[in-house]
Amino acid sequence: MVKWFRRDFISILTLASAGTFFTPMISKAINSDDLEAKIFPLFTNLPGKSTMKIKAVSQGNSMDVSLNSDIPLFCGSSFKVFVLTVFLRQMEEGKVNFDEELVINDDVRVLSSPVFGGVSGKTTALIALEAMMMHSDNTATDLIMAYVTPQAVREFIAEIGLTNTLIPDSISVMFSYLLGAKNGEDWGWEKINQEMNSPNLPARSIINQEQSSITEGAATPSASSTDFVNFYSRALQGEFFKQEETLTEFKRILRLPAILDKFIPSGAIGYVKGGSIDLQPQYALCLAGGVNFSADTWAYYSFMINWEDSTGKETANISGNFLNSVKASLKIIENAIYNGR
Repeated sequence: MVKWFRRDFISILTLASAGTFFTPMISKAINSDDLEAKIFPLFTNLPGKSTMKIKAVSQGNSMDVSLNSDIPLFCGSSFKVFVLTVFLRQMEEGKVNFDEELVINDDVRVLSSPVFGGVSGKTTALIALEAMMMHSDNTATDLIMAYVTPQAVREFIAEIGLTNTLIPDSISVMFSYLLGAKNGEDWGWEKINQEMNSPNLPARSIINQEQSSITEGAATPSASSTDFVNFYSRALQGEFFKQEETLTEFKRILRLPAILDKFIPSGAIGYVKGGSIDLQPQYALCLAGGVNFSADTWAYYSFMINWEDSTGKETANISGNFLNSVKASLKIIENAIYNGR
């Protein structure tokens, strides 16, 4: 069975509590080779394909650790941060608003929707945004994507120079594609559920086999770690917004996922949008966002893994090892910032 962005992955892998802030400065003497020697084995020892990138900035100094960071992998729900950003930008322009009522029914329902999966009626755009980012609710995602339009999201991605990021027209269209539909065809809630029991599942690879241009879209969401870090290093500093209030709301929503408490260093403030998929034998995990250590000390990160497990028996171990590797990597970066090692 397809479990799109599984909830148990999130439990394996919200608000991060803020502690006492120090005034660290990245030492220019830190040897990047030393950091790579500590961090790379955490991911090269994992199965399948891994990519990661961390960019830390403090008082004008910076350090960067990257592994396969320009290679796009399936990123799952992590692409939803671009949908959130476009909504907030359109809200600044008066095109959309938090109070807009969005209709929920089987015409828009999508698999793996823990908030709206069994709900029919109306919800506000703000609640849908929070459900999309906090719980990765896919029905909420398709509601918001339809509201702002997928084309607007693609145009934003192209405008800010992300060259290895592709998004689908909707989660429903993506599910249809993975189950055998033509790229761009939407089978809808009823047919997708019928096809879930197909003995030939999965019909297609989660790695997009029908890549098209950024502005034309794609069958599945994919991105490179370089693109995610490029985005978060600018978005969390307010580059894409005109108003301080918009940046505050952007940060608030990115602090909602409970998984932050599982890998962000104690005392720091974390921001994240994660993604995952369980489509046996195909699996993927992604965590991307930022960490605020002090007023002028940040780390921006992206970690992704795509792998195959024909039995599914190793999934929990691999997921746990991935999360431990992410946690260890950010701790290594924190030590380098504060202690120069």
